[in-house]
Amino acid sequence: MWPDTVQGYVHQLETQKNIKHAQQIESVKKFVSRKKHEIKMESIKKARDMIFEDSCYGRQILSALVESKTLEERKQQILFQKYIKQTAELQKLNESQASSIRSASEMESIEKKGELLKKQRNEDVARFNQAMVKKQRDKMVKEKGNEKIK
Repeated sequence: MWPDTVQGYVHQLETQKNIKHAQQIESVKKFVSRKKHEIKMESIKKARDMIFEDSCYGRQILSALVESKTLEERKQQILFQKYIKQTAELQKLNESQASSIRSASEMESIEKKGELLKKQRNEDVARFNQAMVKKQRDKMVKEKGNEKIK
């Protein structure tokens, strides 16, 4: 058949229609087979879960797992408590040694350093205040100068 005739054109449309129909049927078959496979796998999983839950072995495995996790956690708690006690004892020991080592001269030097820092801080505050006063005076002089010009 010639493609430029009416019969040829009808034939082309029918072949395209048949191809599309075959493709749709194929996609539906794939979808159905995939769904069947999913349902089959889900039912197998449910059956395994039921067997596991209904048997005593499943319960024994779960209880053994819980027990082992509990024992492991308790062991970690005991180790942590020992660590806390050791660090507290070391801290007490260090504090007692540190207090006995410090002498009066060290305490005096600490006090002198504190006084020097206080004096330096006071000087810094005084310098800052002087700078602020100077800035305010300059501002007032400018304002008075601007008023006189007007």
